Amino acid sequence: VHVLAPPAPLPPAKPVALLDPAGDTARLLSALGVPYRLIEAADSLDGADLLVVGRNGLANPVPALARLRDGMRVLVFEQDAAILRDRLGFRINLQGLRQVFPRLPHHPVFAGLTADNLRDWQGEATSVPPFLPDLPAVETGDPRWDWHGFRNTRVWRAGNRGSVATILIEKPPRGNWTALADGGFDLQYAPLLEGVFGQGRILFCQLDVTARTASDPAAEQLCRNLISYLRSVPAPIHHPLAVHGGEETRALAKALGATTAPDAARLLVGPGADLAQARQRIEQGAQALALGLSAEEAQQLVPGIQAEPVSAYSTLADLADPLFAGLSAAELHWRTKLDYAAITAAGPMAENGSNYLRAASLGQGRVVFCQVAPWMLDEEAKPYLRTSKRRNLFLVAQLLDNLAVRLDSPLPELLASPVRIATQPLEEGWRGLVDREDQGRNQNWFLENFDDSAWKSIQVGATFESQIPELADYDGVFWYRLRFQVPETIRRDEDITLHIGAIDDESVIWLNGRFLGEVTAKTHPENYWSFPREYQLEPGLLKPGENVLAVRVLDTYKSG
Repeated sequence: VHVLAPPAPLPPAKPVALLDPAGDTARLLSALGVPYRLIEAADSLDGADLLVVGRNGLANPVPALARLRDGMRVLVFEQDAAILRDRLGFRINLQGLRQVFPRLPHHPVFAGLTADNLRDWQGEATSVPPFLPDLPAVETGDPRWDWHGFRNTRVWRAGNRGSVATILIEKPPRGNWTALADGGFDLQYAPLLEGVFGQGRILFCQLDVTARTASDPAAEQLCRNLISYLRSVPAPIHHPLAVHGGEETRALAKALGATTAPDAARLLVGPGADLAQARQRIEQGAQALALGLSAEEAQQLVPGIQAEPVSAYSTLADLADPLFAGLSAAELHWRTKLDYAAITAAGPMAENGSNYLRAASLGQGRVVFCQVAPWMLDEEAKPYLRTSKRRNLFLVAQLLDNLAVRLDSPLPELLASPVRIATQPLEEGWRGLVDREDQGRNQNWFLENFDDSAWKSIQVGATFESQIPELADYDGVFWYRLRFQVPETIRRDEDITLHIGAIDDESVIWLNGRFLGEVTAKTHPENYWSFPREYQLEPGLLKPGENVLAVRVLDTYKSG
């Protein structure tokens, strides 16, 4: 039970523009005493200081949001997973959290609230059904789903009572984003996410605050705070970035959406930089992020510090420095032992942070050392590092944002246009056949026009031995084929990636008779059985209408 002081009435203000096709947010604003005027997606927003987008209001383009960078302020309430993933390009998950954590507890959106108020809200959330749909009559294992190109297990759902956040956005690695609250596995999701675009600001509230079966005072207070904050927050000030370093540093700045200028007062210093020049700029007042430097480079950049090579796992860090704001333990965790140059507290170094994340003063400027860089996490050779790599990218983006570096992403264009990021699952319709004599390749089983009508239907995501009893003890070659339809609207020049995931053990893959690649004990000796199969398709290879995917699997040990 949450007991809060009666809220003060909101001061008189111009009505907000409200895009609310479902009507749930209009009822919420009326209950909060917030005046509004209803608009349609195609309406002009001239004269509007604040746009509030209600539940699933971004299902269709909102042309006026193309001007987000010009100074618009936008509050977006709960959007469905398909909108966030397919229209806007976010990575998402469905987890039904009953507690989230304020990452910036003194932020104005949490005024009058404590961490304990962000858990176990009254009533039930209604963003998703209370139980997983379409489960088999007899459940023999964890439910599975297609999640961002991988066939994964998913969490069970046992009702929505008390849920605080259900449809979750993963912390984005590109742009000026700040997770005001986070939660879920590994704290990698941000149900309250603020983004800055030029002079504009957008805040995604995926907390289940609208259309609950019962109101909760903490949820209502949070909504008041969100509206008050966006009405009064000043325009953001961000700066371009001067990149000092080699190709990997420049490539990272581009991937994060940085606006670059050689004489900027914000620096990204990576391996191979002209350290004397960078040090001079910092001493004159520039602020810098030093990323992945060697011990010698770190000592040249800031004389008087101590650094030494180590091979270590991640440890907890003291994040009290404002330059570390918005970070959590999730961003400072990597799932392996890494070689890096550890920084120890000495000379101008601040005491907080850790041996891989420290802030130092240098003349009139400051330097943040982040000694674990994204290029140190090879997710292709070690797929289990994929999450660590994404969290590290967000870490670097957040550190740059804390230095007021201007980053960008295509979100305003996605909000305003009908362009979609298309995702087409390939889970159903597979056929399979055992190839004991390994004759399929010679007989062209991979060609488009090969007749596979006599093959058995088979499910992917489960072993073929578990579905075909006579193959229980079989190790050898097994073929999979899938015929699938692609809509006529596909553009032949689109960038398209085929995600298949891991195959146990070896594989050769063809699309429409064209060889895509193979993963074997020779090509990937360390992890061929778990290496994710992912292929960037040549323009025109995937065609409108029917396409044929063929996979030759060699099972070398036990189940495959």
